[in-house]
Amino acid sequence: MKILALCAAILLYAATLSAQAGSDQAKKTEEKAGVLSAQRVHQLVPANVFFGGQLAPSQVRNSGGVQSKEGELVIAFLVDNSGYASDVAQKFQGYLLSESKVIFAGKALPAGAYGIGFLANGDFAVMDIGGNDVLSVPGSSDAALHRPVPLQIAESGAKFRLYFGRRYVEFTTE
Repeated sequence: MKILALCAAILLYAATLSAQAGSDQAKKTEEKAGVLSAQRVHQLVPANVFFGGQLAPSQVRNSGGVQSKEGELVIAFLVDNSGYASDVAQKFQGYLLSESKVIFAGKALPAGAYGIGFLANGDFAVMDIGGNDVLSVPGSSDAALHRPVPLQIAESGAKFRLYFGRRYVEFTTE
């Protein structure tokens, strides 16, 4: 009888683990492909991020994200860069977390964590978490954008636009 009870307990435990794994996958794909809801993004943005040997507080209110058709996430948000040297703070304005490859103006960025920002010349810069330049692409400006906010992600046909105010860069996921 004890063996039967033990086997039942093991089967119940295995079923619970299986259900939990299915639930985690369902959470990941519960939203359709495209721009994520603000509520979902706010759940995903960490309180602080590591960049250039320091922790930078995240600005959850200034965040956006997308989900690919495969369920992979790309999240971008602004950070408080006040503790950084001025030359770093000029480039490091936000953070990008990606579970998939992201393509900016034909340049591929592997999945990972990156510092991001717009330079004074209008280019969009991406740096690794050590502060080293990874890629830079020309940015654009959208004078027709109604009510620009510090950061947002919007759909633009088959692409997405990552906006910092009126400045933006288009990207796709792979």
